[in-house]
Amino acid sequence: NMRYFDSYLTDTEEDMIISVHCDIKIFQWLIDHMRGTNTSELEVNNVVSILVSADFLQMQGLVESCIVFMAANVNQVLRLPIDLSCLTDEIVRRLADQFTEEKLDSIRDRKDKLLSKLFQRKVEAMATQSGGCSLR
Repeated sequence: NMRYFDSYLTDTEEDMIISVHCDIKIFQWLIDHMRGTNTSELEVNNVVSILVSADFLQMQGLVESCIVFMAANVNQVLRLPIDLSCLTDEIVRRLADQFTEEKLDSIRDRKDKLLSKLFQRKVEAMATQSGGCSLR
């Protein structure tokens, strides 16, 4: 489930020490999720941290779940005191794919933490679909 560790764990029978640089509660959430013992759901206040960590650890199913959850709760996520610059371009693109143009118009992002990036990715996708060139 955590494909990130595949290259470290392949063909080795030795004990290994792995250093993890993330919130221990988030890492425990990810471990519980991977084991199928997670009793906690995604929440507005943890979805960004779980999304960033899951993306780093290459947990694609969880990344998709986080993107869908974040899209459904975007206005609440944007009200949190959180820096969203940690979201990769790929995550922002996939998040933008979750929204229609009308839904983007209904997003309230007073500090522009994310909305302009979503619009940019949406415009790029429309230009690519219509055979236009990519905007950069």
